[in-house]
Amino acid sequence: MPRYEAAIFNQVVARDVQSGLKPRQLDEGWADTRYVEITATNDLDARRKLEARYPSSRGFVIQSVEQIGD
Repeated sequence: MPRYEAAIFNQVVARDVQSGLKPRQLDEGWADTRYVEITATNDLDARRKLEARYPSSRGFVIQSVEQIGD
């Protein structure tokens, strides 16, 4: 199954850090882009899996998803 790399950050955490506040639920590192690997059948499947794990309703932003291996 193909492997994908996604660039993700959390906009709520980024806003809190920028305002000098300590984020409540996630560590401050989520203010910066993190790279996550995932296996999926295709790009759409990768995004679906990522959205389930990192929901936009909780402030996560999936910046990009790229295939990195077969």
